[in-house]
Amino acid sequence: MKKLVRDRIPELIRKEGKSPVLYTATQEEYPLYLRKKLQEEVDELLSSEQIEEFADVLEVLMAFAKERDYEWEAVELCRLKKQAERGAFVKGHILEY
Repeated sequence: MKKLVRDRIPELIRKEGKSPVLYTATQEEYPLYLRKKLQEEVDELLSSEQIEEFADVLEVLMAFAKERDYEWEAVELCRLKKQAERGAFVKGHILEY
């Protein structure tokens, strides 16, 4: 299986009377597993569009930013700056050429 899971998943598996086999990713592995997890969550979001999937994508993005030493507040400020300068994706403009 080898996939990144939320921090409390091993505890929840143990509460079910099972014994999870796990290890902590190395510094080199962690960003790779974050990328895989992000892709997994985006795929799930695109297939279901449920609010929980939006939350999962956001959780992985926040972890990825933290792993890269970006404070989430800095990411949000960057987003707001780009929004002020270039707009958001609300109007649905499609550039043909």
